[in-house]
Amino acid sequence: MVLGKSRAEACLPDGWEDGCSRSCPNVDNCRHRAESRGSGHCSQNPFRGELQGMPVKPSERFKYSLNEVIVMMLISRRYTLRDFTEEDRSAFVSYQDDPRYRELYDIATGDDEKAQSLFSMFLDWQLDRPRLNFQLGIFDKSSGKLCGCGGVRVKAEDRKVAVLGLELAPELWGRHKVAIEVGECLVRFGFETIGLDAFVSDTSSGNSRVIKIAKRYGAVQVAERPGPAWMEARGWKEVDWLLTRQQWNQRTFGATAKK
Repeated sequence: MVLGKSRAEACLPDGWEDGCSRSCPNVDNCRHRAESRGSGHCSQNPFRGELQGMPVKPSERFKYSLNEVIVMMLISRRYTLRDFTEEDRSAFVSYQDDPRYRELYDIATGDDEKAQSLFSMFLDWQLDRPRLNFQLGIFDKSSGKLCGCGGVRVKAEDRKVAVLGLELAPELWGRHKVAIEVGECLVRFGFETIGLDAFVSDTSSGNSRVIKIAKRYGAVQVAERPGPAWMEARGWKEVDWLLTRQQWNQRTFGATAKK
């Protein structure tokens, strides 16, 4: 994980294990940060698991502030989750323009207004202070291709709870291992770095892929209600899920998912 702080502060906050330079007069020009932009990881950082830069054991000394984050990046084995830039807009709109995506969400052909508006909102969220919404693009580390997006959206009324969102491009639908790998990055960021107590999320009752992943993480269904028109047309309902820190820590894993 890479958290950008103010220009005069160190590359890594107090409480992180050594592995990258702690002194950097200008974080924008730090050579390790420059490497991370190009390669997806900092060559000086030995911790290259789901959360780059996190201590092996989260330190109580590390006090994360929602006012400090400038650049957001999470690293998994195969994917980089990072803040969107304007250069990513066309790729985002493109996968949401896929006929399979449009059919699922009942979006008219040729209407990209919603995708354009969403992307602009994601960019605006990066400027908020405190920053409560983290909507990150999911990029294949080997090709750089945009594979979807995932979000941790902290509730303003209760900053110990966040909404978890995860969306893969249609060509990756059914690739459970991708969703599991990326989802774990987001969940660990929420629990181990932000210090959340719980995640909430919602999905359609007909989305068996998401339901399978939610149960794998230890989440439980807490409510069911009528959904939007595109769900009702398929006879589906909207399902609310809850994942607490305790449920996450006590999760068990079943059979291996598809790659």
